[in-house]
Amino acid sequence: MDIDSTAAASAAAHIAEFASASADVLEAGTSEGPHHGAIIPFGLSSEFLRKEQEEEEAWNAQLDVGREILQALDRAF
Repeated sequence: MDIDSTAAASAAAHIAEFASASADVLEAGTSEGPHHGAIIPFGLSSEFLRKEQEEEEAWNAQLDVGREILQALDRAF
């Protein structure tokens, strides 16, 4: 089997371009914790992660209240 060197070089360039463009996203990760399958960057304090989780819980509670309000409005009309 012969390898097309032009095609191989082109594929390598595309892979390098993708890896370069994705580096910031992959390095940033998320702070939602391992139970969500998130990537936790090395060096983040547990305090920071705890506060991020608390913030997420607060947002989720606010969204739940919004849903309840919309449901009550739907029933009223």
